[in-house]
Amino acid sequence: NSQISDVQQPGVRIIRSAAEWEQAWADLTGRVSPAPERPAVNFAAQTVVVVALGQRPTGGYAVRADSAWTQANVLSLAVTETAPGPRCMNMAVVTAPVAVAVLGAVSPQVEVVRRQVQQDCP
Repeated sequence: NSQISDVQQPGVRIIRSAAEWEQAWADLTGRVSPAPERPAVNFAAQTVVVVALGQRPTGGYAVRADSAWTQANVLSLAVTETAPGPRCMNMAVVTAPVAVAVLGAVSPQVEVVRRQVQQDCP
């Protein structure tokens, strides 16, 4: 999970090949210098899912992968998206939160199940 990425638009990206993974990693780490090493993935047995919240105006936003399961040939990933509450003090910095999950299964159909929460700040 990261707050800083070059993924400016919200969305879900399903990655099924080394070439797609190389491009996605470049998109994810474009602001980081030097870029961290790309994790190895065996695409014969694994799928990578990138969930991006897109550009946000402040800190306090996050997305995290919680769990994954396969049922009826559908690979599902549960994620939690967090937004700052109205009383939260946040850094005035543009962020682009992403979560990357390497799932130990391959399926022709992938779905993301989202849960949205608002952070409660005192």
